Amino acid sequence: MNARRPSPRHDPTRRRLLAAALALPGALFLPTGARADLVATVPRIKPSIVAVGTYQRTRSPAFQFRGTGFVVGDGQLVATNAHVLPERLDTANMEA
Repeated sequence: MNARRPSPRHDPTRRRLLAAALALPGALFLPTGARADLVATVPRIKPSIVAVGTYQRTRSPAFQFRGTGFVVGDGQLVATNAHVLPERLDTANMEA
């Protein structure tokens, strides 16, 4: 496996396409007004969606993608699900 390219199972592009494929059919059944609101809302909230993972300078790749989250408040706080991050960071290897 190429160290620079994630495995197909963990490829973020593949995950985004799968999420869109699952969400699109549901959006088709929304009332017209709600659909228009959704179309207007997505570009506004998209900048708040972030990748969540761990960083270790000596690892290749240094950043390990674990999931997504969204920025809340003044931009200093990110909300995500508990399963996205490990219970403990590997501080001995300077994982942050």
